[in-house]
Amino acid sequence: MPVRLLPRTRRRARARGTRLSADARRILAVQAVRALAYGLGSVLIGVTLADRGLSDGAVGLVLASLLAGTALVSILIARYGDRVGRRRCYRLLLVAMALAGTVFALTDWLPMLILAGLTGALSTEVVESGPFTSLEQAMLPHAARVQERTATNVAQGMTGKPDLGSTDVTKIFSIPAVDSGATGTTTWRIKPIHQPI
Repeated sequence: MPVRLLPRTRRRARARGTRLSADARRILAVQAVRALAYGLGSVLIGVTLADRGLSDGAVGLVLASLLAGTALVSILIARYGDRVGRRRCYRLLLVAMALAGTVFALTDWLPMLILAGLTGALSTEVVESGPFTSLEQAMLPHAARVQERTATNVAQGMTGKPDLGSTDVTKIFSIPAVDSGATGTTTWRIKPIHQPI
């Protein structure tokens, strides 16, 4: 039986993959930039505040306000996000993130840092899983055609995890190890090459 090749135009279209809508590309770009900022911020925020002269208790209080703000704003977005509008909430969170980042960059006055932390726009995690992520996960399927939704979800997973210190990355850089038990049976398990501190 002879081998049939697809017409040239169909082969090109398949090789290029699906094209994301402009809205989906914007959301993924914002997510990638934010993930990079959160990755750097999660490592530097406590150290930077301590270097500015804040006590350990004050640094802990600021970090606690970041966690409380993330939880509070996530609940508010879940409750009122559809009523207010997802895009409007997303824009408000981006503005809050810019304002909170400005406060953290310019001042070391504890009450202002706590208020900036309660905006819910900053995170102590390497990968943010708060109000931004819940909005993005609700908006992305609507920003893509039905045929593109799987590609959009994959792209979101790729842009949301550029952190090289997380446990997920250690799963990628692992080697299989053979373990022979007392019964003589051989089992396979994954042995991480790198353990994060």
